[in-house]
Amino acid sequence: AGMQLRDITESKIYSAMQKMTNRRHEENWKLRAEACRKKGKPVPEYTPKPASVATKATHLSFIKALLRAAEREWKMLDKAPIIKVPQPKNKRIRWLEPHEAQRLIDECPEPLKSVVEFALATGLRRSNIINLEWQQIDMQRRVAWINPEESKSNRAIGVALNDTACRVLKKQIGNHHRWVFVYKESCTKPDGTKAPTVRKMRYDANTAWKAA
Repeated sequence: AGMQLRDITESKIYSAMQKMTNRRHEENWKLRAEACRKKGKPVPEYTPKPASVATKATHLSFIKALLRAAEREWKMLDKAPIIKVPQPKNKRIRWLEPHEAQRLIDECPEPLKSVVEFALATGLRRSNIINLEWQQIDMQRRVAWINPEESKSNRAIGVALNDTACRVLKKQIGNHHRWVFVYKESCTKPDGTKAPTVRKMRYDANTAWKAA
C-alpha cells in the first residue's frame, strides 16, 4: 500500500506472498471468540494459518498479469518484474466406498449427520449446504438451486435431489422458517432459566467437522 509502481520488485512481491494468511481461518476464529465472549468463556488464542499454495498462486497470477499490462499496454513500466507462479500439486481424488460412507454417517451425531448425508447425496460443498435456504428447495420437482454468488462459477446451479436427499430435507421441515440445516443451543434467559434456541449451522463448528 502506498508504493509506487516502479518500486515494485520481485523480492517485494514474494515477501508479501510469504506473509499471506488464511482469511477463512481468521474469520472462523473471530466467530469463535465472539461466541466465547457472549458465554463468558475464555477466548482461544489466535494462531495465524499460512495461505495455501493455490491461494498464493492465484494472487501471483493476478499481479503478474497486472504488471505485464502496465508494461505492454499502458506503458507505465519500462520492464515488468519477472514473476514465477508456483503450480499447486494436484492431489489424487479418492471417492468413499459405500461402506466407508455409511460408517462416516453412523459416527456423526445430529445435526451433523443430516448435513453429511445430504453432502454425500448431492455432492454440494459445505458452504452451500449450511447456507441453504428453504426458498432454494423445490421438493415437488426434487431440485435445489445454488445462487450465483454462492457458486465458484458465479452461475446458478441446479442440483437433482435423490431419495436420500429428499428424506434428509423432510426431516428438517419445521425446524426453522428460513435455514434448512440448524442446530439447538441452550441459552440462559434474563430470569436465569435455560431454554433451547435454534441457530443456523456455522462454519466454525470445526471440532464437529474434523471429527466427521
